[in-house]
Amino acid sequence: MSIIQDKANRLDSVPAAFYDSLSKFEPSLLAFISNQLSKLELKNGRLKPTASNLKIINSIMTKIRSFMRSERYTDIVKDYGSEFDEQAKLTEKLFEEEIGEFKSNAASKGAFELSKSQALLLLIGDSLNKPLFSKIESLLVNSVSQNALDSDLLDSMSLLIVGDDSRLGTLSNYTSTTNNIRDTFSTSDREITQQSADSQGIVWYMYAGGTIRDTRDFCQARDGKYFHKNEVKLWVTGRQRGAGNPSPSTKWQGQIPSTTSSNIFTVCGGYNCNHSLMPVSIFSVPKSVINRNIKNGNYKPTTSEIEQLGLAA
Repeated sequence: MSIIQDKANRLDSVPAAFYDSLSKFEPSLLAFISNQLSKLELKNGRLKPTASNLKIINSIMTKIRSFMRSERYTDIVKDYGSEFDEQAKLTEKLFEEEIGEFKSNAASKGAFELSKSQALLLLIGDSLNKPLFSKIESLLVNSVSQNALDSDLLDSMSLLIVGDDSRLGTLSNYTSTTNNIRDTFSTSDREITQQSADSQGIVWYMYAGGTIRDTRDFCQARDGKYFHKNEVKLWVTGRQRGAGNPSPSTKWQGQIPSTTSSNIFTVCGGYNCNHSLMPVSIFSVPKSVINRNIKNGNYKPTTSEIEQLGLAA
């Protein structure tokens, strides 16, 4: 497998592995919570609406927060964090293979570390207050206040934590919608790639990522094809420049509304996009694409390039 394909495939496989680990963790979280619920006081199978039970809820919430800081969960987050570093190594290899060297500076390294730390911070500690802890506490308090059946609380807690055939568990939902792990990982990878490409004056790209069942038309039209940087910038203008803009449109399915000719390199097709613009050497670009960009004024080859690539003078 080429480095380009490996790097592109991981935009899908890394988040998928995280979601898989999370779905396997959720039943453990439910089992822990269910065990804690046995401490609540009951009468005739119903939760007693007492101050004592509300106090027990406070104790239960403290223990749940502690459980979410245990290795059982933090190891999942750490493993996800390590994938950022692995992706960065692939980026270096890509540049070394295609361009001959990889260049980075303090700013790009700092941006990468910041992106990584922000992604991980959204998965731990107080960041889980709203998506997880507050929902659990609200369910517990309401169940006690309403003198609910113990069995109903257990069923509701199961639906909340692990979900069912039509609903994701709370953590899975949080990391796939509100805090979209797939987009976070992809955007971070594209940002460091583009920063390095800009610093080295790269102008040729391959749109890579492969196609899946629900690949959007925008990506389908570009997958596996090569483009000049100026052609990519036109993708959000709706202007046609030969084959450089396969489906000219100012808007497409799944597009992030704030997409511009500048950030298209980091957002690509938009939400949940598993494609990426991979910087490549001119020697990897098909001659037809080079000639297309000579004709449309995007590229003026040097004398040596004309000779080495067999281009028309």
